[in-house]
Amino acid sequence: MLPILLFIVSASLILITSLHLCALLKIQSPLSIILATFLFSVSNIVLTCSIAGAFHQLKSSYLYVLLHAALFLVTRLFWKRDHSPALPTLKQVWLPIKQFFQRTFQARELTILFAVVCLSILFQLILIFVMPPNTHDSMTTHLSRIGYWLQNGSYLPFNTHNIKDIYYPLNPAFQVLWTIVFLGNDTLAESSQFIAMLVCAIAIYGISRLMDRSEKSASFNALLFLSFPVVAMQATTTQTDLFVAAMIACAFYFLASGFQQKQKSSLVVSSLAIALAIGSKQTAFFVLPGYLILCLFLWLKNRKSVPGAMRLLLITAVLFFLIFGGLTYFINLSYFHGFFGPPGSVEAETKISSSKDIVEVLRLNSLRLAYNSIDPSGLASPWKNYFIKAKARVFEGILDPLHLDLEADRFVAAGHAFQYLYVPHLTEDEAWYGPPGTLLLLVAFFQGLIEGIKKKDTLRSGIVVTFLIYVLCILLFRPGWDPFQGRYFLSVVVLVIALLDISCSKRTFQTVLRYLLVLAASAIIVTTHLFNEGKPVAVIENNPSLIRESIWKMDRIEKMTVQNRSLRDPLKSISSYLPDDAVLGLCIDVGIWDYPFFREDFSQKIIPVFPKELVLDKGWLHENRIDFIVMNTTENLYQKTPDFLTVLYDYEHWKLLQVNQ
Repeated sequence: MLPILLFIVSASLILITSLHLCALLKIQSPLSIILATFLFSVSNIVLTCSIAGAFHQLKSSYLYVLLHAALFLVTRLFWKRDHSPALPTLKQVWLPIKQFFQRTFQARELTILFAVVCLSILFQLILIFVMPPNTHDSMTTHLSRIGYWLQNGSYLPFNTHNIKDIYYPLNPAFQVLWTIVFLGNDTLAESSQFIAMLVCAIAIYGISRLMDRSEKSASFNALLFLSFPVVAMQATTTQTDLFVAAMIACAFYFLASGFQQKQKSSLVVSSLAIALAIGSKQTAFFVLPGYLILCLFLWLKNRKSVPGAMRLLLITAVLFFLIFGGLTYFINLSYFHGFFGPPGSVEAETKISSSKDIVEVLRLNSLRLAYNSIDPSGLASPWKNYFIKAKARVFEGILDPLHLDLEADRFVAAGHAFQYLYVPHLTEDEAWYGPPGTLLLLVAFFQGLIEGIKKKDTLRSGIVVTFLIYVLCILLFRPGWDPFQGRYFLSVVVLVIALLDISCSKRTFQTVLRYLLVLAASAIIVTTHLFNEGKPVAVIENNPSLIRESIWKMDRIEKMTVQNRSLRDPLKSISSYLPDDAVLGLCIDVGIWDYPFFREDFSQKIIPVFPKELVLDKGWLHENRIDFIVMNTTENLYQKTPDFLTVLYDYEHWKLLQVNQ
């Protein structure tokens, strides 16, 4: 009961602090208050975790409450000194929203889509409570690093086989960590992505309105975003793509809003958002050039009406980066002597070794991504297979005469091969935006491009330029093509979809078109949830091969291994051998799951055996009081099992060894 009480107290302190900051910055519109409150809340958690971890108190919920209270008192003091500006009230926020709903949802087709999206959101909440995290990246990095942090009491570098635990940005992990510290488990670990999804939708509406879209058209844009398969599935994971997309969408919204409404405080919030984005995922740097170009042109256009805007943006951006975005990179510089990690890590990620390679990468991988973006996600079998065969024939028919072989093994990520007839799994890793989404985004891009040129509109042009630069960076700096790149584009899709202008005219043709769009989007939402291979809710005849059982009758390990059944028996068997108070050593390769061994309540103490040769050091094992060792490595560390180790379990590459005392 006490942890829940502390959780509620902390959340309340964060919310009240955020509302005081909104009052201080004179943020008044309901939409801006919601977005700013989100950003201030995330910043509060980032700062609190940064301080607690620096003093090796990362798992102390009492310190968190104390720090949240201190931040509130400091904010309250500044608020008092500013003559206590009016705080945002529930009535102030809710009344305009209520009036908006009354005006906007008179359109029946919009009401239908809204109802379907609401049911989808409700179902996502159920999945968050029912399903433990089960994506590969979470099992090997995003959550496993948090397990080690809780053991060490700090996020500072530690001995690990997976250096991504150290050099990956910290901000999204802090949001997950915060819920785990108070609740003692990972029940709400996915909540930060879920909330970020809703923030993305609100920001899309706001950006659309800044471009003079009608309320109904802007609402369509937001709801259509929520209907995309990758969005619906990412919202129930602990990956970071929606989280960083929310920061980027807020950064662009407050930047454009600040210049449009001549409000410098909005520019300050925009700087905060872009700093948080940089501290959340390295791909945010791919958005940065477009953001800076938009800043420059908005400033040139408004420098007389908003004096000192560029100076304010630069100063606050640097300050916020130092406080809320730079911690990861400072640790990297100190520990690895490289900004993004070990020296050469960025170069090693790319497949480019010469200037000729640049042309080839752009030529081959742009076409591969274009092919993937024409996405069958959400289509039921056998229509999904028909769709893939049809687009394969079209692409081969066009590219074969041009001697462009996309199935060649050049510039693909290790362990992957591009195949025209490959059927992507309907999971959060492989999904894109569905058949309607691809078409809508294409229309939105060209609408923005044409209107930006015709109207000489800086915001529209800025979003188009940001998208093009981002795609170029993905092509050049990603480690070759792989089937998992759809989610990386969320950072710019959240901007591009706002360019869409769906006419809400009552003409028969346009009305029919809107109903068809709503029908298609609704069908995609339903089939996405029904056929989600990572979280199967029903076993239906002719389902994809991954879906053989539903989640409702599974235990925790079974749910975690839905997409990796080969791990089910090893994880269950090894766990059955381990007593509650045992210390477990992990001697495993990069990419092998370690998070499941922490247990749901993080009670299992785990010590990475790294370098792996330490498994042969009896003195080191005893010094660290290791009782058992889990091994899964391709390295041949010994020919014969040492006398001080006893093999308890041996299956394929998995071994469980007991350390003899």
